[in-house]
Amino acid sequence: TKSTNCVVASPVGNLLLSSGRDNLLKIWDLRKGGTEALLTLRDEAYRSGLNWARACWSPDGKYAAAGGGEGSLFIWNAETGNLEKQLGSESSATISCVAWNPNGHQIATTDRKSKCILWE
Repeated sequence: TKSTNCVVASPVGNLLLSSGRDNLLKIWDLRKGGTEALLTLRDEAYRSGLNWARACWSPDGKYAAAGGGEGSLFIWNAETGNLEKQLGSESSATISCVAWNPNGHQIATTDRKSKCILWE
């Protein structure tokens, strides 16, 4: 990934999630040496808006989430690579950080305007 802005260890297994300014999220298997991505997560509408944006895993490791440059939240299936949901926001500010609640039912995001949104 060119200009990687985030690397997060999976809560289960030997996987890493990376995101970058190339608007791609990649899943890496540490057992394979991390030389080739196991899966690439992408969507035409997804644009990483910051050099330091943070993506995250779901608590069960089955999904990956990242915030877009236009304020939407994107959720991919980490097993298939398919985009599961794109949730819009009343804010058009770039999402800088995504955190999945350990209960698995809520995702919190913050944006460049210091607004925090709790998604259910």
